[in-house]
Order: sequence, then C-alpha cells, then structure tokens
Amino acid sequence: MAYPYIKNTGVFRCPSDAAPLLIQPGANPCGGSYKGVPASAVAHQLSYGFNLQQQNKALTQIQDVSSVMMLVEARYPWGEVGPASKYSYANSSTMRNRHSDGSNIAFMDGHVKWFKSDAILAGKGMKNIDSDAG
Repeated sequence: MAYPYIKNTGVFRCPSDAAPLLIQPGANPCGGSYKGVPASAVAHQLSYGFNLQQQNKALTQIQDVSSVMMLVEARYPWGEVGPASKYSYANSSTMRNRHSDGSNIAFMDGHVKWFKSDAILAGKGMKNIDSDAG
C-alpha cells in the first residue's frame, strides 16, 4: 500500500544486510504454511519484518503508538518482539543482529530506535500490541 509513495525498493533493504531475503510473488508466498502473510507480497529484497499482530489495523486503533513495534530487522517479512509470540514462526528468533549485537525497530508513531538483542528478546521498551508489558 505504501509503495506508490516510496517508489524505490531500496528502502526495503538494509545496507548492512549481506544476504537479504527474496520474497517470491504469488497468492501465498509461503506455500500456504503461514496464515496472515499478505497475499500482496511481491519479489523484493527485504531486510525488515512487519508486526503481524497489527496487520489491517488503523493507526487510531493503537493506543501506545510510541511503544508498539511496526517493523523490526528480521530474516523474514514478519517479526515479533518479546518472549511471547502469537505466531510461532514470527517470534524474536527471526530477528537479525546486524548492528553491534542489536537491531533497529520502527514504531507505529514513525520513530526508530536501536535495541540490544537481549532487550528485544525480553520485550523491554517495545510491544507487539497495546496490552503487552513492554
């Protein structure tokens, strides 16, 4: 949905990512294995995973926009933070530690912050949904 405004697929790839993921086009790029993966995924090199627990939600439905994660550096096009994951395939083991044993996280309010890996695994300072401890 955002691509008409971005117009450059380069923003989907971190310059520090030596081996970005290539998503294949199709109705379900995961071959039906993972529910909730958007059918609109197309072939691009990606370095970031979106928060599956926030898909199809309006920004006005999120109370704590400065703490709810939107994107995390990941090896798949989805990711979650913290110890509990709603989707087993989107847990924090998918994250990439490209930057000094940590990753950048973009939040729903648009700001980005770097976190150490152990903070991401513990969910300290970030949430997947409003009700997470953060």
